[in-house]
Parts: sequence; structure tokens; C-alpha cells
Amino acid sequence: MSDPALDRHTAVRQRPGTLCREIDGEAVLLDTEAGIYFGLNEVGTRAWALIGPGARLGAVCDGLLADYDVDEARGWQDLVQLVGDLARHGLVEIIEIERTGGAELPGDGPAGSPGSNRTAIP
Repeated sequence: MSDPALDRHTAVRQRPGTLCREIDGEAVLLDTEAGIYFGLNEVGTRAWALIGPGARLGAVCDGLLADYDVDEARGWQDLVQLVGDLARHGLVEIIEIERTGGAELPGDGPAGSPGSNRTAIP
């Protein structure tokens, strides 16, 4: 399966039912149906929080850039990689919304480089 094209207007949300446990600034996401957990570092955990019930990737990236000292291009690249990984594992959903005006998401408005690792639970 190929990744969807992600840009600053792409809206994503946390998939309902995904369990999240934060420990010392890092998080573990658990998909109980698939038996997969995802570990997020501090920046990935912040990205997860910014995505929340729905946000445009541009707002998420802006929030990360405001919080962490990272080059904009590198921050964007890392965010796209993280969201792609999360989407492939069913932990976030791409939201189809109109790209011109109109609908606002909870994450719209001002929102480093996310990191993750994943392991299948035996």
C-alpha cells in the first residue's frame, strides 16, 4: 500500500480507540485490535497531542517548530514520516475536508522532528 500524498492542508486525527500512555514525556500507543504498540519519543508525543481529535499537518508542524529547535524542512520531513507510519498502522486517520475555507478543525491555528518505533506484540 502506498502512502497518501501529505501536505500542509492534509487533516488527520487520532483513531478512536487507540490507547495512549505517557511516561516521562514519551508515549506508547496501543492498537488492541491489531496487537501493535508504537513508542513515541518526546517530539512524537507532542505531535500526537497536536493531532488530537483532528488537525491540519501544517498546524501540527508549526506547533512543533515553535516548541523545538529544528530546521523547518527537517521538521516537516520527520512529521510526514511519522504520520505515514501512524497511518499505515491504523493509529491515525486522514480526514477528507474541504481545503478552501470553511470547516475548522480543533487543531487549526498555531500548533522538532517526531520519532517513533513499533513492535508487534506476540
